[in-house]
Amino acid sequence: MQSSSDEVKTWAIVKAVDDQGELLLEVSENKPNSCSTGGCGASGLGCQTNAFARLLKRAPALKLSLPIEQKVNVGDVLLLSLSASALMRLSLMAYGLPLLALLFGMAIGQLLLDDKGALLFGGFALLSSWYLIGKLNIDCTPSVQDIQRMTL
Repeated sequence: MQSSSDEVKTWAIVKAVDDQGELLLEVSENKPNSCSTGGCGASGLGCQTNAFARLLKRAPALKLSLPIEQKVNVGDVLLLSLSASALMRLSLMAYGLPLLALLFGMAIGQLLLDDKGALLFGGFALLSSWYLIGKLNIDCTPSVQDIQRMTL
C-alpha cells in the first residue's frame, strides 16, 4: 500500500468491532514486526507517530467507522494515516480559533467595562468558540494504510 509524504501515520490496535462495522481502537506505541523491515510501504518515511499519535492517544479508546474493504478482527493492528493539511486544519480549529476568540473578547470587554469586562467577555468568547467548534461537522476520518493480522 503506497503512501504519500504529506501524511502522518500511527498504529492502532482493534479492541472491538460492532455490528455496524465501527471499530473501537487503541493507539499503540508498539510497532508490528513489519516496521523494522519497511513492510507497510513507508520505509523511507517511517511511521511518523508524532502529532497524530499524540492527538489520538489522548482518548482512552477511539470509535471510528473506517472504510475498509477487508474484514478486521479484534487484536489486528491498523496503520492509520491522516493528511498533514487535515491535521493542521484540526489543530488550528482546536487551538487557534479559541485563542483568537479569547483575545477578541478580552479586547472588546476591556473597551467596554475595563478589567472585569475583559475577563467576562473573554471567558464568554472562549466558551462560545468551544461550543461552536463542537457543533461543526468536520471530516477528520483517518484512512487505513496497512493491516497487520493477529497471529493465532
